[in-house]
Amino acid sequence: MNMPLPLSTVLNVETFISPAGVPGPSFNRALIVGSSSRIPSVGGSGPRIREYYNLEGMESDGFMDTDPEYLAAEIYFGQSPTPAYLSIGRQDLTAIKTFNISGGTPVATTGSATKGSTALTVADPTGIIVGQLVSGTGIAPLTFVIAVDSSVVTLSLGTTAILSSGAVTFTALIGGHGYMAGDIVTVVQSGASFGQLQVTGTQTSGSTTGVVTALELVEGSQGTGYAALNTNSVTGGTGTGLEVDISAIGETPLEAVQACRAADAGWYSCMFVGTAADTDHVDIATYIEAAYPASTYFYTTGEAAVLNAPSTSLPAQLQALKFNRTFGVYATTQGGLYPNNIYACAAAMGIAMGRNTGAAGSYFDVMFKPVSSIAAEPLTSSQIAAICGSSDRSNPGLNCNVYCPFQGGYAWFMYATMASGIFFDIILNVDMLASDIQYSGVNLLTSVPALPITEGGMAMMRGVISNACQRAQVKGFIKPSGFWNGVTVGVGNAAINNGDPLPKGYALYAPPVSSLSSAQRAARVLPSIVVLVIESESGHSLTVDVNLQA
Repeated sequence: MNMPLPLSTVLNVETFISPAGVPGPSFNRALIVGSSSRIPSVGGSGPRIREYYNLEGMESDGFMDTDPEYLAAEIYFGQSPTPAYLSIGRQDLTAIKTFNISGGTPVATTGSATKGSTALTVADPTGIIVGQLVSGTGIAPLTFVIAVDSSVVTLSLGTTAILSSGAVTFTALIGGHGYMAGDIVTVVQSGASFGQLQVTGTQTSGSTTGVVTALELVEGSQGTGYAALNTNSVTGGTGTGLEVDISAIGETPLEAVQACRAADAGWYSCMFVGTAADTDHVDIATYIEAAYPASTYFYTTGEAAVLNAPSTSLPAQLQALKFNRTFGVYATTQGGLYPNNIYACAAAMGIAMGRNTGAAGSYFDVMFKPVSSIAAEPLTSSQIAAICGSSDRSNPGLNCNVYCPFQGGYAWFMYATMASGIFFDIILNVDMLASDIQYSGVNLLTSVPALPITEGGMAMMRGVISNACQRAQVKGFIKPSGFWNGVTVGVGNAAINNGDPLPKGYALYAPPVSSLSSAQRAARVLPSIVVLVIESESGHSLTVDVNLQA
């Protein structure tokens, strides 16, 4: 039986399924970093950082209800709506912090030397022959490197001619022998592991070739379980005999946060619950200000300087630095009645992460939201104004936030600003919009065979960016419509000027493709797109006049 010819000989159909676009980050996950050793910093299962959905998950990992991380998590999960995610990160106080190459005080050991017909045979104290030296009369002082018991030693022959057998002295050679720049070595200490150093300098000539002259910690591999001890041996590398003195241990708060970012970049907000000085908070805030992906830092301070010497306080330092990504809370333990208030910023962080669902109408302001698990601060109105500023923002105070009580049983955070004075909800929503635009644009680039450098190609890119703006509007961050009050963007008839209406609440401008230079076309650079957005804003205060007629 003859088979019929396939239709593909006339009309061939090929199917292609576009890959799913990569979703952007959720912006509703927080990180609490502390020094409790409930999770490992390196090695083991889930090192450095773990995600939890409730307190029971933390308890199963061994966290106690007295651990700082647990106490802060209680406050965080205690907000309504309850946050869906929380990560706990580890600060390792047993990691290698500072060290030196061993050998500052040489250790001498007496060995034996036997005169032969042409050479002096040198043996270590156990009698094992380890090297030979050619002898002669009237030789000059000489140093020779030999191996003894897997260590490298220096043999000093002194100033006397070698004519017969005699005693010699072995002295430990600082820096081992035979190493090369780039070698990675692991510090050996009982009960410790994973501490790695990299050789960054060695002697390159003479009898001490390969002696280590410089070492540095391998980033992210400071190890765990170490103590400050001298003459720790190492394994690995191309040489032998290297020993190091560990002079100090323990990661700084900043190093711990950086390690958590390296381990998992999925969190948006973070706080630190270990021991931290003002300088540590400034260091973390400085890092977060420039960190990628975009993040925010929450801290609590109860220092007396906030009320007594505000210009030198931590909030004043952060305010002077104009940090947009640091949210401070002033809270005290109120005479010991509410000791958990030292983690008060966890409440603000829980409000932010719990309400940021990404759903339609989910835009929110941290101010005016109900707070649980912490107590309101008993401050005077003048003290609150000095810390938080005035409601019209003519006086910014310290741009710090306080959980304030109001008559009628109300209480909320005043005014939910960052150290620079900008409101938290603006930073959060701008970060989300920027991320949505970025991921939408990249998903377009990866979903098409090629994006032409034409007006049609630019229309495709403008389309996905416009969709991102529309999603921000559905959430409530961008106004449905309004007038542009910023600087003029663009030129000619396509320009958007101050006072122009934006019927959608947002607008996009890009110069024509014809404006590209030949060099830009050769480099496959598309015209830049400017996105104009009118934010919805959130009201904080108003005046109501009541007129009565008799």
